[in-house]
Parts: sequence; structure tokens; C-alpha cells
Amino acid sequence: MIELYSEIRAFHIAMISLSGLVMAVRGSSVLLGARWPQHIAVRILAWTVDATVLTTAIMLVTSLPRDVFANGWLWIKLVWVSLYFGAGYAGLSARRPRRMQALLLGVAAAAYVLAIGTARAHDPMGWLRLLGWG
Repeated sequence: MIELYSEIRAFHIAMISLSGLVMAVRGSSVLLGARWPQHIAVRILAWTVDATVLTTAIMLVTSLPRDVFANGWLWIKLVWVSLYFGAGYAGLSARRPRRMQALLLGVAAAAYVLAIGTARAHDPMGWLRLLGWG
């Protein structure tokens, strides 16, 4: 699978971008009172994109040598990704008060940005390392 690493990585990044876009559009629409983000077709689209993100992530992890992850950056990224998915999907729930939805979607957005920084830096310090502060 290592011979397809570049292609899988590019697809993974594209799906991450699409996941963030779908979450942002759905989340902002929910906060504005729209009902379409709860439609089953939209939810299935989001689930499919997110499942693809996770599948390609597993493919990438299994194709790389273990020492690439020695500093623990992948574990930190998994924390951010889990928070992104958990808070994001919780924030999209129509059963929650609007303020709670906004808080959860804000947490999801922050976790998304932090996960990207951690992944780009391949370092637990993420954006701090990339910006030269860590």
C-alpha cells in the first residue's frame, strides 16, 4: 500500500476538507434555524464523507513505519478528531438549545483546526510548532 501513499493522502486531505465544509455549512444552517441539515440524505452524505476520512486515515497509518509516530502526534490528532466528530454531531442535534448547539459547533471547529495543525506539523504542539512558538 505504500506505493499508493501519495494518492491515498491526497484523497484523505480532500475528504477532510469536504468534511469540514459539510460540517460548517450544516452547522451554520442549523444555527440559523434551517431544517434541511437534518434531512436523511444530507446526514448520509456527511456520514459517508466522515467514514471515508476514517478509512483513508487507517490506510495511511497502516502503510507507514511506526517510528513516524514516535513523538505521539497521532494520538493527539486522534483526540482532536474525536472531539471534532463528537462535538460536531452533538451540535447538529435539533434537540439541543441554540446556545448549546453554538458552543458544541464552536468546539468542533476549534478541534478541526487543531487536528489539522497537529497533522501538518507531525508534532503534538501542532500550530505552535508550525508557527515557531513551540
